[in-house]
Amino acid sequence: MIYNLVMQKKSRNKRRGTIINISRKVFGHFGFSKTTMIDIAEALNIKKPLLYYYFKDKKDLFKEVIKKEVDIFSLQLKKAVDSVESPEDKLRVFSVERMRLILKLSNIYAIMKDNYIRHFDFVQEQKKLLENREAEILRSILKKGALLKVFDIEDIETLTEGIQLALRGMEQTSVLLEGYNAIKKKIEILLKVLLYGIKTRS
Repeated sequence: MIYNLVMQKKSRNKRRGTIINISRKVFGHFGFSKTTMIDIAEALNIKKPLLYYYFKDKKDLFKEVIKKEVDIFSLQLKKAVDSVESPEDKLRVFSVERMRLILKLSNIYAIMKDNYIRHFDFVQEQKKLLENREAEILRSILKKGALLKVFDIEDIETLTEGIQLALRGMEQTSVLLEGYNAIKKKIEILLKVLLYGIKTRS
C-alpha cells in the first residue's frame, strides 16, 4: 500500500516535471500572452483536462516555468564563475555569463521586457529571488578579491548593489535593443573602469 503511494507520487512528480519542461519551450516560443493551455497539451500529446490536474491555470503553470528557469540560471551562473580562478576573471565571467543566460532562458528574458507579465506578483517574487542569488554569487567574488588583496573595497554590500544596478541598466537598454554582442562590449568597458578606474596613470 505505502509502496504504491510512493510510486504514484514519483510518477506524478515525473509527469509534472515533463509538463514544466515542455511548457518552457512553448512559452518561450509564443510568449505568455499568446500561449494557450491547448498549445501546451498538444505539445505534450495529452488532453487539456489533464493539465488542470497538475496546474490550476496557465498563470500557475507559467509560475513553475519561471521558478525552473531561475534555478537553472542560478546553477549555471555559479558553475561558470567557479570554472575560473582569479577574482578578476570571476567578475568578468559573472557579468558576461549573466547576460548570456538571460538571453538563452527565454522566459526569464520575457519577464525583463514584457510589460504585461512583469507586474504579476509571482514574477516580482521570482525576480527578487533571482537578484538575491546573483548578489550572493557577486558578493562571494568581491569578498575573495578583498581577502586576496586584489580588490580594495570599502563596502562590499554597496559595491554589490552598485554592480547589479549597472548591469540591470544595461540589460534594459542594450540587450533588449541591440543584443548580446553590444552589451558584451559595454560590460568590458564597465569592468575596465571598475577594475582600473578612469584616472590616467603616469
